[in-house]
Amino acid sequence: MRRASPLPAEAVDAITKRFRALGSPTRARGEQAYLKSPLSFHGVTVPTIRAEARAFVRAHPALGRAELRRLVGCVGGCVVCGV
Repeated sequence: MRRASPLPAEAVDAITKRFRALGSPTRARGEQAYLKSPLSFHGVTVPTIRAEARAFVRAHPALGRAELRRLVGCVGGCVVCGV
């Protein structure tokens, strides 16, 4: 079994920046109000999140399931993008 390696902060930063660029501030405010949440939202649609996730996985084939799950936790813990 492979050991999970530390995730580079650059990956989390890159995904966050990409979501920020693709999102809608209006949608983000609506999501935050609907969920009554103090979390940050970027207003990215679910189809866009899925497409970005597929592209990221294709670009990083060496990452295993454990690393990808940790990455999702890091990004999701900081940013909620309409999921």
